[in-house]
Formats: sequence, structure tokens, C-alpha cells
Amino acid sequence: MTGVSSLVNAMTGDLLYQKNSNGAVDWQYGPACATPDGKFVWVDGCLLSATDFGRVLEGRLALKGIISQSKLSPSGDRLVANLDAGFTQQRWVAYDTSTFSTVISCAKHNAMTDLDVSRVSRVVATGGSDSMAYLWDLDTTRMLISVSDYGDVSGVLRVAISPDGAVLATGRSNGTIRFWRATDGLALGQFAEEVGLGIADMTFTPDGKLLVYKRSDGVLVAAEVPDLIPQVVKGDVDGSGKVNITDVVMALRFAVGVMTPSPQQLAACDVNGNGRIDVSDVVTIIRKAVGITS
Repeated sequence: MTGVSSLVNAMTGDLLYQKNSNGAVDWQYGPACATPDGKFVWVDGCLLSATDFGRVLEGRLALKGIISQSKLSPSGDRLVANLDAGFTQQRWVAYDTSTFSTVISCAKHNAMTDLDVSRVSRVVATGGSDSMAYLWDLDTTRMLISVSDYGDVSGVLRVAISPDGAVLATGRSNGTIRFWRATDGLALGQFAEEVGLGIADMTFTPDGKLLVYKRSDGVLVAAEVPDLIPQVVKGDVDGSGKVNITDVVMALRFAVGVMTPSPQQLAACDVNGNGRIDVSDVVTIIRKAVGITS
């Protein structure tokens, strides 16, 4: 990296281009992130001075794969990276930023496509092509929660954690964005873009009230973040805002004991108010889904 100057996008942290010592410009699109004090920038495993991009500080990480995303922990002591060492070796790795050594490695989400790190706690979020998203403990790799949209097989392309660490957002390849409560994985709400428009990137505003995302066609959109205590709509089991066939299937699985509902799902399924999910509830949800009753 010596003799190379780089320009980093201040909004996304992406490396836009680098200029070699001979003056030639090589366009890049790699992971980069600034340290909390703004004095240094991590680029492709190298710690660079923010004022002199040609100077590599201390050394570089011993990478055994390709970094596709990287984020710093709140204190800046860990660089968390999505390390791709082959299709079956996708993992997130935490590096000690003072010793440049690997601290911990988590290969429990092989289909990982994106990651984010909480700004207030030592929590890592990952999303994957397996339609799943997870929150992990940064220091132990212990899984904290897992979330998935039942019936939606599209991959989770992007994940983001709100500034206060309370909300996890997932963006899918089919354009669906869903919000989850980070403490227990409760679905808070969702909305969908036009068919064919996937979610290319997203982040929360500093106050956590808006989620700003970029569609696959390059358009930037801002969406309001829902409250942490969502309103339960009877029959809307999956929290999509409407009653459809997915709700019917989930209610039936709950009724026969194939799946266990969350407290929110129980409240949505228990249409007759008897405290449990039974055939009567399923029949009512079917009637709602096909438009017989409202």
C-alpha cells in the first residue's frame, strides 16, 4: 500500500479509488471504516492515516480470505470483518486493532452476505442468502437472536442496527425491509419496494428515527422506524400489515403444534380471545385472508 493515496466515501465508508505512485488511478470498491476519533482509516486490513493515505501504520492484518465488509466496535478495539475464504468458509472475524491479530472467528452463518456492529454495545448483526438474520455477542460469538420471514425465501442482503441498539433492520433481495426488536426478535413492521427492486445498502440516521436505504436502481429513500411496542392486528400473524395465506399457514402450524408462536404471534392468532390458538382461530383467519370477513 506504500505510495498509494485513496479517496473514501464519507457516507458509506467505501473506498472509491486509489492512486498509485506513478499517478495512475485504479478504481476500487472495497470495505473501509474510520476509527472513532476520525484520525485513521481501515482499508482492506490496513490502518492508514486519515491525512496521509500513503502511510501504513504499524502493519496490517494477516488476512486468510477477502474482506467484503468491515465495521469497528464502539470503542474501536475490534475490527469486525466479513471474511470470505470460499463458499463454504464464510465467517465474521474480530481483529484486535492494537496487535493486528485475530481475536475470535465465527463460522456459524456460512451464507452471510452482510454485517453491522452496534454503536453502543458489543453486538454483531449478520444477514444471509439463507433468508436468516442473527445478532451475535462480539466477544463470545454466542447467538443472541435469530429472525426470519416465514414463507419468504429471498435472501437478506443488508442488515443495520439502530444507534441505540434497540432495532435490527433487514433488507431483502425482493425489496422488503423489516424491523425487529433487538432484545427478543419481535417483528415491529415491514414495507416493500416495487417488485424487482432489491435493497443495495441501508443505515439508520444518528437519532434512530429514520432508516435511509438505497434501492438497486440507485434511488435513496428514507423510512420511519416503527415503535418498539407494535400494535397487534388480529389475523396478521407475520406482522406484514395485512392478512394473507402466509398468516393462514402459520396459524395452522401453531394450532397443530408444529411451530411455537411468540407472544406477539399468539396475540395475533388468538382471534376468539380464549388464550390459545385453535381451529376456530384458523378458520377466522382464512375468512379474513380470502375477504369473506374483515
